[in-house]
Amino acid sequence: MGRDTIMKVHLSPKKEVYNFCEPYIIAEIGANHNGDMDLAKKMIDSAVECGCDAVKFQSWTPKSLIAKEEYDRNQSYDDSPKKHFGSLKEMVERYYLRDDQHVELKEYCKTKGVDFCSSPFSNEEVDLLVKLDVPFLKIASMDINNIPFLKYAAKTMKPLVISTGMSTLSEIETAVNTVKAEGNNNIVLLHCISIYPPKDKDIHLRNITMLQQAFDLPIGFSDHSFGASIPLASVALGACIIEKHFTLDKDLPGWDHEISANPVEMKTICEDSKKIAADFRKCF
Repeated sequence: MGRDTIMKVHLSPKKEVYNFCEPYIIAEIGANHNGDMDLAKKMIDSAVECGCDAVKFQSWTPKSLIAKEEYDRNQSYDDSPKKHFGSLKEMVERYYLRDDQHVELKEYCKTKGVDFCSSPFSNEEVDLLVKLDVPFLKIASMDINNIPFLKYAAKTMKPLVISTGMSTLSEIETAVNTVKAEGNNNIVLLHCISIYPPKDKDIHLRNITMLQQAFDLPIGFSDHSFGASIPLASVALGACIIEKHFTLDKDLPGWDHEISANPVEMKTICEDSKKIAADFRKCF
């Protein structure tokens, strides 16, 4: 297939993505800042040093992400005390980003020359991110069948990067058609396995090829595996985005540090993905 026949999306003013391009690397900080803005800024600094194109956070509040019934069911945990403390409600309260913290981090990213982006989980959070002029909106796997939310996000005309974890091909098609019906054709799909971490046999990287064939869209990979090998393998299949959880230290307390890439791994992903993509571009 030739690059001229493949859909291209301007993901940010400085980056156009398409299948088999040099991948756009997103350091998924998520909640790994642990509610500490100094830690968040150190993580941004490190992501820039690694060569990432963007850092991504998550935009949710205690009310927009989790139902009361879920809070009631999760009053305490008997697994790793490093991963959990207190009740789910207490953790969400500590980890969520306030509006003013969004502004602070967006401005800090601007000074560092890295894209600031985030995943909204409600219409109000879409509005906040649009006001901050993020280059695109990241739609989490859990919302791929949330049709009213997809419509609202699509109407912003921001590019939508949509994770496909847990979804059927029919649900993906419905999501794509929903966004396009609002006049927004700037869509990137991410192959994603919503397990933290997945077993190697469950990663199914060939789904990237399947999605490329099923949809005339750029296809990327949202990764939850350990290390750098699996995301690098996705580049050989044409992944135009690599989204990878990021931490300064896997031993830090918090939800996702254990399954995140540390700076050494993230630098490997950033540097080696360019080499792999450059080799494949010789074929076009």
